[in-house]
Amino acid sequence: MYFKNLKMNKKTIALLMIIFTSFLGKAQSRYTCTCESQKGQFYSGENINACFHAIEFVDTLLFPTKIKKEGSGSQLINTAYRFSKLLLINYRLSDYIMTMNHERFGHGYRALQAQGNIIGITYNPPAPF
Repeated sequence: MYFKNLKMNKKTIALLMIIFTSFLGKAQSRYTCTCESQKGQFYSGENINACFHAIEFVDTLLFPTKIKKEGSGSQLINTAYRFSKLLLINYRLSDYIMTMNHERFGHGYRALQAQGNIIGITYNPPAPF
């Protein structure tokens, strides 16, 4: 019961921190969200940088950096945990975001400039998946 409340409190705290830093103007200026009518490459670059910063901020609040603090095998367990988190979550998320950035806001923006349409983007997962 305590751990369920603790997770809920971490999620609530993370959400409140993001809201307060954006509304109170205390956020760093390099992590700002912008909006343009054409949604070109500068628009996407700024927003993706802010998105990665928000993901990293929430990740540090919700997921522990170490599973096992001390004891036999703690170094091996923690290394395996970090590697699996990197491979299963961070690698796939980064690949998807950067691929969509390249396709939609790179090629797609040029197509829209030439009065074309974007019908759809097919995403293929990275190599091991």
